[in-house]
Amino acid sequence: MEPFCNSSKLEKFRRGLGFDFAFANCSNKIWVFGDNIVNCTVIDDMPQYIDCSINSNGVTLFITLVYVNYKAHIRESLWDDILSFSDDMTSPWMVAGDFNSIVEPEEKKGSRIYSMCKSLPFINCIVGSGLMDLGYYGNPFTWCNGWAPSKRIWARLDRALVNSKWLQKFYDTSVVLLVRTGSDRAPLLISTANTQ
Repeated sequence: MEPFCNSSKLEKFRRGLGFDFAFANCSNKIWVFGDNIVNCTVIDDMPQYIDCSINSNGVTLFITLVYVNYKAHIRESLWDDILSFSDDMTSPWMVAGDFNSIVEPEEKKGSRIYSMCKSLPFINCIVGSGLMDLGYYGNPFTWCNGWAPSKRIWARLDRALVNSKWLQKFYDTSVVLLVRTGSDRAPLLISTANTQ
């Protein structure tokens, strides 16, 4: 969840949503909520991501939740960290959230033609780390600037990426882009039919 309020409100939201625990990362750009039936441990708390390990029914998996800075030079450290994680990752691993970057020209509509060279560091990160995009169901764009129709821009900036171990364990994982309400973002609903 990308909050637009102070982390002092985290506990109020946790209670209101009915979750057992909540965590805000050090930049307050990522909030994580969960239930006690899932043993979730925050491994790394960084300005652009949170790394969590989850143990459930004897299975350990890793989830990296991202909120990538809009400035390209600041993003570089995240791409390097993801590549570094992938070197030692032997468990199911998902990287999901707002990457503030597209990987294909069709993922942006409106304004000037997008220069794909801006996306090369992100694309190289995906390929180099062995991650695969889960795709999506629903509207193809996750973000809109909300401007007047003549200046409106749409883009797919949010996604879920997984490694091959994730697909072996959770082959039925799906991503649905929900309707934007009260935000410039469409929430991602990531689910798997594997009840474990």
